[in-house]
Amino acid sequence: MANIAYSLEEERSVFFREGDEQAAIEYGKGKFSKLEAYFHLNREDEHANNIKYPDIHMYYWWNASAHKWVRRVYDKCIIISRMYTVSPKEVERMYLQILVLHVAGATSFITLKTVDGVLCGTFQEWLLMAVSVQRRGN
Repeated sequence: MANIAYSLEEERSVFFREGDEQAAIEYGKGKFSKLEAYFHLNREDEHANNIKYPDIHMYYWWNASAHKWVRRVYDKCIIISRMYTVSPKEVERMYLQILVLHVAGATSFITLKTVDGVLCGTFQEWLLMAVSVQRRGN
């Protein structure tokens, strides 16, 4: 069982004890979240470019100490992925969740927000534009 974690850009969760705020900030610097590491993987490894984020666990395993994805020795393991639920009140996170289910090969939040060469301001805008582009194409 693998958890699919994702967060908006610059909004990672950090856990710390009261009084240890600065240490928590320093600890998190330079470390990728799973989604950010997925973007990095897509820039560095062509094999990952056709894999959607929720499916990444089948081909790579998460090295928690190095904060990176490592290719599995045996391709395509059977892994059950579980996505965290998102409240509809968190509109951008909800649309990000929808987006990562359908897009493979994203290399950054910017490429994730780009449709047909146009950078969208929000993930909600991306979805509306993608539907519009798809309708024009059919």
